[in-house]
Amino acid sequence: MLVAAAFAVVAPIGPSPQAVAAEVDFPVGLSDPSILKVHEGTIEVTEDGTVIENLELRGTLRIEAEDVVVRNVWVYTTAQWTVYVASGSATLERMEIGHPDIIGERGIGGSNLRASGLDIHSVEDGIKLGSNAHYTNVYVHDLDSAGDKPHFDAVQADGGAMGASVTDSVLSSIGPRGIGNAAVFLKTDLGPIADITIANSYLEGGNYMNSVRDGGNGDPTGVVFRDNRVGETFRYGVTRFNGEVVWAGNVWDTSGVPVEPGDKEPPPATTTTTSTTTTTTSTTTTTTTMPPSTTTTMASEASGSDTTMPPTTTAADTELAAPEDASVAADGNTGIVAVAAVVALIALAALAIAFVRARAGGAEATPEDSG
Repeated sequence: MLVAAAFAVVAPIGPSPQAVAAEVDFPVGLSDPSILKVHEGTIEVTEDGTVIENLELRGTLRIEAEDVVVRNVWVYTTAQWTVYVASGSATLERMEIGHPDIIGERGIGGSNLRASGLDIHSVEDGIKLGSNAHYTNVYVHDLDSAGDKPHFDAVQADGGAMGASVTDSVLSSIGPRGIGNAAVFLKTDLGPIADITIANSYLEGGNYMNSVRDGGNGDPTGVVFRDNRVGETFRYGVTRFNGEVVWAGNVWDTSGVPVEPGDKEPPPATTTTTSTTTTTTSTTTTTTTMPPSTTTTMASEASGSDTTMPPTTTAADTELAAPEDASVAADGNTGIVAVAAVVALIALAALAIAFVRARAGGAEATPEDSG
């Protein structure tokens, strides 16, 4: 059964379908908005194999038949359910669920369905997981509510969900009224929850972004979060888990740093600073000046002549070009000064001896002076 042919074309309400954000890198939303035909009111599908396509549906789409196909359909309503697979099975492709001016409650839910390319917005809860329900390339964003105390969840299960998955999607609880409750919220209020996989997706928003809790029917089991990218907008933490949850390969979207269960904030931004260290080697020039040698003049009473000691040559005015040679040069100068001093003393001693001998010789030559 082909449902689309039964409706006439009328003008759509309000704005055209929502533009998809640039960061969503997969096909999502209506494949061709220009060919939509409008249907007012709820559609209940009860015939197996029905195909519903190219519609703007102003009411609930309720499926109660096997092998139903839905594609290129825009659905919005203020009723409790926007799209609901109550029984049977369905394949849903390239749909828009929600209208920014007509706020709904639940986007899509039910069991035994496969959905891809869905753009879900302007409802309180985006996806209500059932059993054997698998979603891929789904964009949940801009959640909203007409109620006073909204509880926005991009993906939610409150019991009875067994064997479901959301992969390769964008799941955000953030909307015009705040950051919402959770990107993924699984709680066993109405029954057990088991074997749920959230993988290869972008997650953001909420008080605790991902919450897996016992609501009175035991801990959810077999829950897996794998290879997801985690945004930085949330209130209390990335996870709040009861029981065993597989958490593997999940990273912060901006840095690629692994996210650990219980992380309450993203890692600080790392700033790489390149510092240049300049080492300067200074050359010290040391000038050692020796005092000039003293010229000693001794009057020779024997000969009547002056005996003059020549000036002593020392290592005066020596410049040391390298600082490591300064101590060696200083030691050398000290040795030269010492040698020069000894030589001067020996010379003085020799002159004294010569002077004494000259005096003695003079006395022997003139014996008359002895008496």
